[in-house]
Amino acid sequence: PMKTARLLTEAMDSNRKRALLVARTEQLRSNRLASIESMKQSGVCKGWVRIESIDALTCGECEDANGSKHGFDEPFDTHPNCRGASAPWIE
Repeated sequence: PMKTARLLTEAMDSNRKRALLVARTEQLRSNRLASIESMKQSGVCKGWVRIESIDALTCGECEDANGSKHGFDEPFDTHPNCRGASAPWIE
């Protein structure tokens, strides 16, 4: 995200802080989508589990969602700067 933010800032003559927010958010979003799609295509997973880093930067909604189980038809609800990840749900 840092490299992408730098490139965005240079290319668009934009605010570096905003560029970093966009770069981080979109790169993590695409990673989550790809992970969930890989789990789905594996045929082994029942769904996905939301995993959060719990610390002073974690919002209340993400903290509450930590460990929740979801089917592949459920979207990963997110927000700017969300650090959440998905893990395989296998039973």
